[in-house]
Amino acid sequence: MKLKILAIASTATILLLLFVSLRPAPSQPIDQISKQQKRAMRAEARQERYARETRRIDSLIQSRDWQFIPMTISQFAGPTQAIFRNYFIDIWN
Repeated sequence: MKLKILAIASTATILLLLFVSLRPAPSQPIDQISKQQKRAMRAEARQERYARETRRIDSLIQSRDWQFIPMTISQFAGPTQAIFRNYFIDIWN
């Protein structure tokens, strides 16, 4: 039991050190970056996240191995309603 705990602790420590060592060091301290630079960095990160999510969804759709399960329905002239029946679409290879 002690060996298992020691192995888990050492693995967690190694992963933490690896994560810290692979993280890029900022070129400037955060305090010295202007608002425009911060805004540009956030916009770039947002675009990167959007592109990554788009690529992931495209790969899922192209794999033809997914399931769509709707939870709510939105009417054109009315409130959103929950779907209580088991409606779903399966697409498998």
